[in-house]
Amino acid sequence: MAQDEARSPDPRNHPPREEAAFAKELLEDVVTRRDSKEFKEFRKQLKRNRQYVEGRQYEDDEEGLVRANLIHAEIKKAVNESYAKDPEVDISPTEAVDRGEYEQWKAFGKTLELVLMENVRSFNLKKRAKRAIRAADTTGFGWLKVIYQRDIEEDPVVVRRLRDSQDDLKRLESLLEAAEDEQRADLEARIVELREQIASLEEEAEVVRREGLVFSLRPTECIIFSDDVDAPEEICDQASWIADEIWMTVEQCRIRFGWVPEKATRYTERMPGEDASQQTATEQQDKRRDDRLLVRIYEVWRAVDSRIYTLVEGFDGFLRPPFTPKPVGDRFYGFFPLFFDPIDGSPFPLPLVTQLRELQDEHNTARTNFREHRERNIPFNIAQGRILSSRDVTRLTNPAFMETVVLESLPENTPLEQVFHEVRGPAIDPAVYTTDHIREDWERITHRGDAARGTIARAKTATEAEILQQNLIVDTTERQDVVEEWLKEVFIYSAELLLQEVTVDQARRIAGPDAVWPNLRKDEVFSLVRLEIRAGSTGKPNRQSELQKWLQMLPELRDTLMTIVEMEGSGRTREAEVLTKLLRISLERFDERLDLDALLPEPDEEEQAQQQMQQQQMLMEQQRQAAIQLRDLLSQIANRDADTMKKLAEAEAKEIGTQIDQYLKLTQALIGSAGQSTPPMQ
Repeated sequence: MAQDEARSPDPRNHPPREEAAFAKELLEDVVTRRDSKEFKEFRKQLKRNRQYVEGRQYEDDEEGLVRANLIHAEIKKAVNESYAKDPEVDISPTEAVDRGEYEQWKAFGKTLELVLMENVRSFNLKKRAKRAIRAADTTGFGWLKVIYQRDIEEDPVVVRRLRDSQDDLKRLESLLEAAEDEQRADLEARIVELREQIASLEEEAEVVRREGLVFSLRPTECIIFSDDVDAPEEICDQASWIADEIWMTVEQCRIRFGWVPEKATRYTERMPGEDASQQTATEQQDKRRDDRLLVRIYEVWRAVDSRIYTLVEGFDGFLRPPFTPKPVGDRFYGFFPLFFDPIDGSPFPLPLVTQLRELQDEHNTARTNFREHRERNIPFNIAQGRILSSRDVTRLTNPAFMETVVLESLPENTPLEQVFHEVRGPAIDPAVYTTDHIREDWERITHRGDAARGTIARAKTATEAEILQQNLIVDTTERQDVVEEWLKEVFIYSAELLLQEVTVDQARRIAGPDAVWPNLRKDEVFSLVRLEIRAGSTGKPNRQSELQKWLQMLPELRDTLMTIVEMEGSGRTREAEVLTKLLRISLERFDERLDLDALLPEPDEEEQAQQQMQQQQMLMEQQRQAAIQLRDLLSQIANRDADTMKKLAEAEAKEIGTQIDQYLKLTQALIGSAGQSTPPMQ
């Protein structure tokens, strides 16, 4: 009966009609895009570029051919200049944070920074980032995939205890069946206890082996995206779907997903070409075990419904049930493409290798021709065989040291030059085989001169060297900007995943007991903090330039710090704060990340209390002096008012007296005139 059950067909091989129709349509979209003319040409160029980087672009094995692999050396140099170390991340509060909560959000930014960089270092992002840059230069794209993963495994010690307890339970249950009434109570109690113990062990059997961010670099040819984008910058914003092509053996697929569809197409090689065989397992049984054959799986991220669908070629159904990824960031796709040279109107960027292939071919052709010409130019001798014997020719060709060659066959009075002389091949003109013009074109494309490679092919003036160095700095800075913007997107997405999965206890284990971890949504958090990557922090540091800049800044920094300390010591706290802010802004403009709080000495509590008392006394004294000055001022004003009133009174009295005198004189004049005109009384 067990054999019949084992041979019964898996019902998952026959999914419902609606599910099968949808899975078939989605798989056809992916396969159609994969086999389109545009993608086929892209994959063809990708394969050719890798051959050039590996030095396998030529199929001939002829000896004497010069095959200098300049492209590999160029990519190696470009990768080292673009990414030398993990970036420096700065997470700080935005302007939207309330001033009263600024310190709390600043502490949270530091905590998130430590948690993020711990995940980055634990998964060796530097190695994957370098591979992404190398892939971008070779194939056009460097695809990084970011997910949050928990690796669950069974604890062998707990599993062994669980199996022992299960065996004991079976033994007790068998004893219970044959036990008498007086023994059943003890056995039943023991059985209940064992069942509780088994339940507890089952919960402990699975442990989290590793938990955190996973950064995986996907091969360029394995990422397929929909045809509704026309620029590489818009792939993760506008693409309807992105498919990740995954190759597994049948055995790996069975372990990973628990089953393998019967109709899944089996392959004998990983990347079959147009003439590659696609054979089912039954056709391959006589050649290879089914478990070693390969199946082609597509993990399709669909932005329309924010779901992930897992398909396998040849089967109209889902390999596993569709699901919504959790956690997920503000952007749905967990894919991050790195590219350097986008082309307007094309979703595929221009790889660096494609731009250098023909120049390397011409360089190697010139070197090969020069070698052949040099070998043909080796001088040789011509001898008159009818006159000179072979013995004399041998003596003339290979004489011993200080040997006197005696020619027995040379006729008398016959000059040796007539029967034996040296012949040289065509002269070599170095200008014919020069590669200077190739080097100039190479430098225009790569923006790297001789100095950048540590060699000098021809002498240059100081002006030419300065111009080349400036061009190199501009191009290197541009590449670093592209890498840092790419890493910024990766880190923001990673931080959003961490905010959803990391607990407060986990954050404290990484950042210490003072860690701050808010219980907010990711969109709320990133409206209050800003994640930035320090410019140029991924590149190889220029020790000489940094040392020179530091020596120039050190005296000014030292004098300013001493001034701040003196101001704080004398109680001029407000002025010290202003100067500290000015120094902080200056350091930010120089792109220096110095912690001024760590440089400035922290006064102890007694000193702080003494300073506060001194400040209060100074304030009280200032208030007392201000009161005295105010009293004196009011007194002066009062005195001035009294003098003014007196003068006004005197002026007014004088004016009134004058008016009275004038009035009396007028009155007297009127009285006098009236007396003269009045007749005497009878």
